[in-house]
Amino acid sequence: MRAGDIVRKGTLELEVGVVDGRFFMPNGWPPSMELTEEFELVTAASDKEELEMLAGWANRDGTDLRAIMARRQLMARGLGPSLLGDEPPSDVVRSPAHYHLPDGRQAWEVIEAELGLRAAIDYHRGAEMKYQLRAGRKPGATEAQDLAKAAAHRSRILDLQIAVRDGTAAPRPPMPREAR
Repeated sequence: MRAGDIVRKGTLELEVGVVDGRFFMPNGWPPSMELTEEFELVTAASDKEELEMLAGWANRDGTDLRAIMARRQLMARGLGPSLLGDEPPSDVVRSPAHYHLPDGRQAWEVIEAELGLRAAIDYHRGAEMKYQLRAGRKPGATEAQDLAKAAAHRSRILDLQIAVRDGTAAPRPPMPREAR
């Protein structure tokens, strides 16, 4: 199953918006999570249709779960900046140098290791709220930067929730471009 597929469960037909492992979120409102194995494929999307669907979601509001998942999937394929026509997130947003420790870890990694995954989710929720509430108010920080930081914390929450759900280790936080 992939973005753009048409699937059926009984008499219900849905267009797949984004897929994450065993779950998918269909297009439409309200957003919902569905188990992939409960649906049969009716019409498979082409590669082009899949990318168009992901790009469509990725260009929507950055706080919509489907938009975040689609952007992550495109970026993981190396398609984000060119396909979406935007710049990759700056290190000021995703991986500022002042949060890197001498041993190469980021502050997020230490916080998550000390708190555990479930408490770390709450930490990131608080950080997301902080950036949303202060957006455009802190001297030296633009509203766009604060909203991008909030979206980065939202993305990390999703990574951690998936790790908790699947019983796996959380993926490492993004590193600065120089270290990649």
